[in-house]
Amino acid sequence: MKRISLKYQFSFMVALLVSAAIAAISYFALRHEKQSLIQERQLRGRTLVRNLATASGEALLSGNELDLFAYCKDITDHEEDAEQVIILGSDGTIIAHSDPQQVGSPCTTSVCDSVRSYDGMRITPVTSGPDTLYDYSMPMTVMNKRIGSVRVVMSNQSILKKMGEVRREILRLSLMAVLAGILLSILLVHVLVKPITKLVEAAERVGGGDFEHRITVRSRNEIGELAQTFNHMGERLLKRKRQIAALNEAARSLSATHEQQPLLDEAANTVNRILLPNQCIVCIEETGRLIARASTGFADSAALRGAEVVFPKDILDGLADSDTARIYPLATLEQSLGGLDARPSSDNGHVLVVPMTYEGVRKGIIVLVGKQHGEEYTETDREFSQIVAASTTISMLNIELLKETAEKARMEAELKTAEIVQQTLFPKKPIKTDAVEVYGYFKSASETGGDWYGFIEDPDANRLSVLIGDVTGHGVPAALVTATANSFVRTVDIFRHRYNGFVGTAPDSGVIDAKRAALADPLGPAQLLSTLNSIILASADRQLAMTFFASTLDLRTRSIRFANAGHEMPIIVRNNGTDAPEALVASGPRLGDKDTVEYEEAGAKLFSGDRLVWYTDGITECLNPDGEEYGSRRFLRRIRTSASLPAEEMCQGLVDDVFAFANGEPLNDDVTLVVARML
Repeated sequence: MKRISLKYQFSFMVALLVSAAIAAISYFALRHEKQSLIQERQLRGRTLVRNLATASGEALLSGNELDLFAYCKDITDHEEDAEQVIILGSDGTIIAHSDPQQVGSPCTTSVCDSVRSYDGMRITPVTSGPDTLYDYSMPMTVMNKRIGSVRVVMSNQSILKKMGEVRREILRLSLMAVLAGILLSILLVHVLVKPITKLVEAAERVGGGDFEHRITVRSRNEIGELAQTFNHMGERLLKRKRQIAALNEAARSLSATHEQQPLLDEAANTVNRILLPNQCIVCIEETGRLIARASTGFADSAALRGAEVVFPKDILDGLADSDTARIYPLATLEQSLGGLDARPSSDNGHVLVVPMTYEGVRKGIIVLVGKQHGEEYTETDREFSQIVAASTTISMLNIELLKETAEKARMEAELKTAEIVQQTLFPKKPIKTDAVEVYGYFKSASETGGDWYGFIEDPDANRLSVLIGDVTGHGVPAALVTATANSFVRTVDIFRHRYNGFVGTAPDSGVIDAKRAALADPLGPAQLLSTLNSIILASADRQLAMTFFASTLDLRTRSIRFANAGHEMPIIVRNNGTDAPEALVASGPRLGDKDTVEYEEAGAKLFSGDRLVWYTDGITECLNPDGEEYGSRRFLRRIRTSASLPAEEMCQGLVDDVFAFANGEPLNDDVTLVVARML
């Protein structure tokens, strides 16, 4: 909608007011003029009737009746309002009339009747309407004797004519007055509205962002005061604009800083530039204490860094879990700031304390002591200080998050490397010979696990060692123990092949010494566990223990020798399919629990088609979403139903059944499985 100028609005209002005033004045003037004309006409009518009665009485007494006609004609000729002039005799007969034809006629009207019974002058309206006729009547008396009466009927013609002239004159003068009023109002409004127009133009420029624009108005009235207020507002807006620009620049600088100390220095400098405090201290919470880490306005800010700032408990409690800046008298914090030489340079003894808080996390506080030029801290100052404090806090949290992220990425990379390295500890391919096929599976509950299995082939002796272990827990520490066990087994195997025959039977005896025989075969189940126990004990220092099952298959004699260090006993399913599954029963303490342990060794006969299953408790203790364990019974039932399959298919079928039972539930322990089939 197009704007209507205030100038035209004001001129229109002035024209209306002038017109209304002139109309009111004209109404009362016309009314007064009409009343004056009526009174004048009444006075003239009374005078005419009175003079006519006197003259007519004298003429009748002197017998000059002809003069009566002359009187009637003279009145009608010279009085424009006189419609009729009537002279009546004492009997009511018309003896003279302005219309000679009426002479001699009796007057029978009510006016005539009232005149005969009335002693004085009487004015009677004859008709009604704008042109009302009035009858001026009066008796003629001589020596107090009524000899007749006179009547003059007068109209309002002169009054109407005069009122028409007056109306036309008033209308002419009114139009001239209205036009003059409009012209004067336009001129006056132009003078009055010009400063307002400047205010409007200035407001549009300021609204467009030109906060430096100022108004020059010399008026000393309210408009002048408004202009001064507007200029002050512009100065404040310009100041706020510069503060906001500085704040935005500071926010970019704070967010781009990735080290804590430069960040705190930038925060102190930002507050100093925007809020102009006498002194500024940025304190960070460290181990329950407030430590000054950045400052401005001090003679030696470097010496202040690291100093503890002790604030009253009630103030700290009031700032807890709050992001609202608060103003305190300097006397309240004088003891806390006294040792820091923090004093205002003017009479403004106030301290602005700003908590560095974000989402309930307080990292410290910013303390502003006094303000330059003796000014007071305003609500806007408090809001700006809170923005700086919040930005600084967020940047501090981001720096911590970046460091945590970098550390996490480093650890994840190291864990990934450890996972890759751990995969090298497991056999790279299954065992397939004319006598046996062996297939293994491992899945860790985390990046690295505590389960391990391995194969040691001895083609010269036609033997195969199957080893499986489980360190308590999982993760990196457990993986290190499995790496230690693997390294020991590989080292002994290399040593045995390289120095085969280093010890053996005595040349003069056909009997093999048991200890020497054990040394001759360091990978024998009992000897391996005993030696590995000492190594795990020394490596883990009793912090971790390991269950272990060592077994050696003699493929020539189709037998198995084994020893157990607290591990789950492997299962044998015989080829006949009728016997219940058997367990390879042997007992012994876990590796790393005791200093010196002698493990017992046991054996069993094997037949073609037999299946052997080695496993860790991660299988039987696997949980589904309802918290139910997979369990030994389900595991044995699944072993029996899949015993006719090749080793690889049987192993994979057992694993698939376990994970189908888990139904997506994360593993709570490593899963390791080895299946062998005798051919």
